Amino acid sequence: MLDPPCNAALCNAAVFLPPPACHPGFYKAYAGNIKCSKCPPHSFSYGEGSAACHCERGFYRADKDPPTMACTRPPSPPRNLMFNLNDTCLMLEWSPPSDSGGRRDLTYNVLCKRCGPEPNHCKLCEEDLRFLPRPLGLTNATVTVTDFSANANYTFEIESLNGVSDMSSFPRQVAIITVNTNQGGEYVLELPGL
Repeated sequence: MLDPPCNAALCNAAVFLPPPACHPGFYKAYAGNIKCSKCPPHSFSYGEGSAACHCERGFYRADKDPPTMACTRPPSPPRNLMFNLNDTCLMLEWSPPSDSGGRRDLTYNVLCKRCGPEPNHCKLCEEDLRFLPRPLGLTNATVTVTDFSANANYTFEIESLNGVSDMSSFPRQVAIITVNTNQGGEYVLELPGL
């Protein structure tokens, strides 16, 4: 049996029907006759017809990240903090974090506090010491520190950062190392919590 002839207006309307709306868990970033895409990892869409997927709690998408990219999170702290000490400098080295947060734009900051005999009497000391190559935005997991004072306690906090670290409201996790200098210029190194 043959199909009945089609009314031209109905046939044209059937050809140009909009595609169905995307179901929850899917999205369509661009208008048009394209397929719905599954939400990238660590993201979701609630309703029908979503144009974007929202990041899960604790995950973020940087401003320059495309909507097709997975949501990511800040990295864990550096691991395996090590040191090499001589008369003039302290070289700090560490391993990358166990969790990069799902990103490749990893950098490190080294923060310094000089503390008096009372632990609560600390001041920042980045300006008093020299960091080679620099204390912030390091791309390698090492830094050399010079220009120590005798009879001083220095605490270094090393943090891992990535492109979404500034978006998180959680405190950053750091690896901590404390160096005590005494009158003879000798150094004692403490590794609290590691």
